[in-house]
Amino acid sequence: MSSKPKIRRRTLVVGVALGTLAGLAWRESDPPAPEQNAHFEHPQETLLAFIATLFGHEITAPEREDLSDRLAPLLAAPEFGPNCRALAAHLEVLTQRIHGHEFQSCTRTQRESVVRQVMQIDYRSLLARLLDHLSPMQHTLHRIRWSAVEQLMWMYRNSSMPWRRRGYARWPGVAGDWREMLVPGRGYP
Repeated sequence: MSSKPKIRRRTLVVGVALGTLAGLAWRESDPPAPEQNAHFEHPQETLLAFIATLFGHEITAPEREDLSDRLAPLLAAPEFGPNCRALAAHLEVLTQRIHGHEFQSCTRTQRESVVRQVMQIDYRSLLARLLDHLSPMQHTLHRIRWSAVEQLMWMYRNSSMPWRRRGYARWPGVAGDWREMLVPGRGYP
């Protein structure tokens, strides 16, 4: 007889906690879709600025061309494109919250602040995974951090940019002018 009241109390407490959690999660709203955000026009440019800020350097014209060529198929892919566009829209929303106009035209300090907020999105904890199923906003944030950011980081690491940053003219192992010496430069950022 004494176990039934305990079970009822536990069920009641768990039910109230889950109800409160679900209520709080549903109160949040999704980030605006690109069509709803007046400042969101060029997701590719926003994502290139994100990559540059994430890895701590400005992108030169040849690097921009290389990354743009790699980013275009990623944005067109049905499994990654929506997540990358959601990341770009979220970057623009966060930029507006700090009174910026567009992410790519912000100061370096403002961009770093926005990128820090994106990188601090919790997507591994049990609570984050539970909220992913309860809240549309948390689901979007989970997709942004787990899928889009990781994909962009992978794309950068597998481009020629990190090698150029180290001081190489091209990837080691790629044939070139035999008179050119490959001399390593500074470390990888």
